[in-house]
Order: sequence, then structure tokens, then C-alpha cells
Amino acid sequence: MVLYPADVPLSEIQNIVAIVRAGEIAAKKADFAHDVWVLQGYAQSRIIGSPDLIASASECEDPVTLLEKVAASSDSVAAQGLGDVMSGLGWKTILQWALKILLDELLK
Repeated sequence: MVLYPADVPLSEIQNIVAIVRAGEIAAKKADFAHDVWVLQGYAQSRIIGSPDLIASASECEDPVTLLEKVAASSDSVAAQGLGDVMSGLGWKTILQWALKILLDELLK
């Protein structure tokens, strides 16, 4: 069994934000898919087991804004702290958004 990532996948989050902002999802499909896969594992680890803490999508900020907050963290310790704070608030929204984009691209 492959374990969920234990730490905020800062590099992958930064890559996702850069690819989306540059409009390069189609051109970098393999990289985007891998980064979403890693993000999915981390997000699932933060969501599963705490269903009472999950906010609905309407209560959360824009997924790209949430990812940018994590990506803007200057180091992995700061990102980890932000990831822990977001555990019940934004990971569900981020995961839904990232998987929708990935599936839309893969099914073209």
C-alpha cells in the first residue's frame, strides 16, 4: 500500500498553481496529473477521519486562492502549519476542483 503524503506537498501545489495560472494544463498534462495525484493523497488524508470539520464548498474560498496561500509559504514548516489549519476547511474544495480540471482534460 502506498501511504498518503505526510507533509503538505508544497512543490506540487506550486506547480499546480503555476500550470493553471499559465493556462498550460493541456501542454503539461502529465505533470499536472502527477501533481494532482499527490495533492489528492494529501487532501484525502486531511479530509478522511474528520467529516464533522469539513465545510461545504460554498463556505470556502476559491481553490486557487487557497492553493496560492499554501504555495506562498516560504518554507515547508509554514506550509505544514497552514495545511493543518486548512484540514477541515479547504481541502475538500481543492480536491473537487483539481480532480474536475484533471478529468476534463483527460476526457478530451
